[in-house]
Amino acid sequence: MRYIGITALLCVALTLVGCSPQQKAEAHSNAEQAKQQIRQSTQKLNKEMTDEEIALKLKTAMATSDKLNTSGVKVFVKNRVLTLVGTVADSSQKALADRIAKDTVGKDVRVIDKLQVAPSTK
Repeated sequence: MRYIGITALLCVALTLVGCSPQQKAEAHSNAEQAKQQIRQSTQKLNKEMTDEEIALKLKTAMATSDKLNTSGVKVFVKNRVLTLVGTVADSSQKALADRIAKDTVGKDVRVIDKLQVAPSTK
């Protein structure tokens, strides 16, 4: 959804070249309305998701990341509280898992990161 909003704003910016001040104001107003509608739609979609759907959405997002090793990560969701549990290789993996979770589920789902960094085997 974020990319749709960015694309919409980019299109509006490109159309503003050579426009009158009134046309620019109207285009800006339309862009703001579109941005607000996208934000509301995203919030509505996230609020309507069940705990199972939230977990599936996050597991899918994490699995598609080519930078995150999810083999030691488990996801639990209860009453819109998402908990990450398990072990990751290093602090960057922990931070990445936390960031993906927060970006994926939205602000109305609480994320608790209980991931542990595996001890170094050196």
